[in-house]
Amino acid sequence: MTSYESNEAPAGGTAPKWYTTNGWDGEDSPLTPGAAIALEIALDAGVDGLETMGTESDLFEALPERFARRYDDAFFERFIPALRQVYESAIAKPNQMVCTCTADEIALEVLVEMARNWALLAVELAAEAPEAFQLASPEDEASLLEFQSLLVADSDVLYLWNWEDDGIEDDEERMAITGIGDALKFDNWFVPFGEL
Repeated sequence: MTSYESNEAPAGGTAPKWYTTNGWDGEDSPLTPGAAIALEIALDAGVDGLETMGTESDLFEALPERFARRYDDAFFERFIPALRQVYESAIAKPNQMVCTCTADEIALEVLVEMARNWALLAVELAAEAPEAFQLASPEDEASLLEFQSLLVADSDVLYLWNWEDDGIEDDEERMAITGIGDALKFDNWFVPFGEL
């Protein structure tokens, strides 16, 4: 297991072992090298952190808070494979929509949000040790957001993070009219969009 806990610039100007492109091929990727690294770190650190830190992990905290009581072992047995599949599909097909259900869209949002944090940290560390973080760039955050926009049809899933109990969620007709409906119900997160 790789340790991603240190947020200090490395001594001697060498990049930490976890800060590598691992074969990233920039020719076909809309991601900057630093963004690609951050996305991979987000996946690895998110899964590793969940195993070691549980509800205190970045992954747990990145999920929509309103459903936190529902995030149990059974949920993560389904969500972690979805997270990995979304990452692998997104890297393999960076210009195609890869989300087939709400859980996939949540996984992508969580990955990009955690990757943005890692990209920002790398830029900060590059200010202290530029030779160790040569691939870190202020453009990495924008690259991640652009990458995400290529992979999803809409941003309805963001409603899960910004949900307010204002009564609209109880008005099924209004939810159907706005297009925010069954797919965002927790019990339907893993149901393919075509089956709702």
